[in-house]
Amino acid sequence: MSFKANPIFESDFSDSAERFSQAIGQELSDAKLNETTASMFESKWREAIEQGWQACLVPEEQGGLGGSLTDFCSLLEAASRHALRLPVASGFGIPAILLGALQNTSVQPMLASIAQGEMNIQPVVLDPGACDLRFMQDTLRAGIEADGSVVLNGQIGGVEQVPGSSAILLVCPSDGALTESPDSNHPVIASLEWRDVTRWQAQAERIDGRTTISLVFDQVRLPPGQVLATGAQAANAVSKARDFGCLFACAGAGGAMGMNIEQTLQYLRDRQQFGVSLSSFQALRHYMAAIYAKYECYRALVRAIVGRVQQNGQVDHQELSLLKVYLGQVGQMIAHTVIQVHGGMGMTEDLFASRLNKSILMASMEYGDGQFHTGQLLDARLASA
Repeated sequence: MSFKANPIFESDFSDSAERFSQAIGQELSDAKLNETTASMFESKWREAIEQGWQACLVPEEQGGLGGSLTDFCSLLEAASRHALRLPVASGFGIPAILLGALQNTSVQPMLASIAQGEMNIQPVVLDPGACDLRFMQDTLRAGIEADGSVVLNGQIGGVEQVPGSSAILLVCPSDGALTESPDSNHPVIASLEWRDVTRWQAQAERIDGRTTISLVFDQVRLPPGQVLATGAQAANAVSKARDFGCLFACAGAGGAMGMNIEQTLQYLRDRQQFGVSLSSFQALRHYMAAIYAKYECYRALVRAIVGRVQQNGQVDHQELSLLKVYLGQVGQMIAHTVIQVHGGMGMTEDLFASRLNKSILMASMEYGDGQFHTGQLLDARLASA
């Protein structure tokens, strides 16, 4: 029972990203983020910036590397293989996608600063289209004034924290109650400084160990110069960022699945019972064969969809929803099986496989879980009937 997961996304970044993630993954996994360890997370995040990860998706015209979608997914795969507690997708991927989609001169200096490592962006995104928000408590809204300024009011929680961020990239719905603007039903995208936030605080760790923050805005007025986009332009950019964010979550989950199977098979080879290796037990071999088959199917699917998106430049929403539904099914099956074959050890916090399980399950819930995307598929089917 020997297995080594081959890279799903092969690129020039693969080897260096794997070595970097392996080197710092264990160090970060054992640390609780607090006042004394925050500097360590910031230091490791800065190391990722020095590796050029933040410049991967920034076009060469703005000083970036001009990397492909496959290149960035290879970074996500490597980070996820080692349950890296750094917000690679939200900190490096989403800002580049969102700003790049705006295609106006006001964002070009920001992209150049990101590429040079001079600007470290904290995305704060409240996007009702990403999942069903009916049961969430986020109230942040932006009122668009007649002079083009924006008034922010409300709060948002559960925002994945970017270590040592220097600026905020805000996305939130506009509030039609404050204006008769035709843009009132579209999102607002704005650039903020931390001093623009009324108050914020570290909130809690996600199940994958990454820290979240909550932010409160109390009638905060932003001048027109800080408003990057409103109306249809903002809506299109947010939609693209949502699609790519969902795809990033699926790509990272594939890396965690492969490593989880690797680690579990190694455990079965090393662990002895009744004088023989656990890997010789037929029932356990059947369990592992079942999740390996599911993993290979998922691996092929996510690779094919990423390849088509890279070629076409846009996401097929039905394909993406199918991938997300399948992630929910396969991810849960792999996590459950890994826990079962480890026995009681599978429930311990310190077990590497447990951290990988949490990463997989977290990815399955980001940007809508399987139930949400099943609803999306049904809506699309009914609309075409």
